[in-house]
Amino acid sequence: QCTLREVEIKPVYRVGEQSKMKVMKVIPRVSRLLIKSFFIRLWRKYLFKDFHPLFIFYNYAFLALLIT
Repeated sequence: QCTLREVEIKPVYRVGEQSKMKVMKVIPRVSRLLIKSFFIRLWRKYLFKDFHPLFIFYNYAFLALLIT
């Protein structure tokens, strides 16, 4: 079990400093990481660890999406 709590933290910058994080660079990288991790989890959990039909359905839907 894991308990999560959302804690508000204000960023602290010195005078004249600002974030160097570029949103248009971060969004594609994080999205790719999340999608990749999702499919890795599908393979490990639903194919190798304990087979489940969800594995087949998710992969079939993904392939159908790519084809159309």
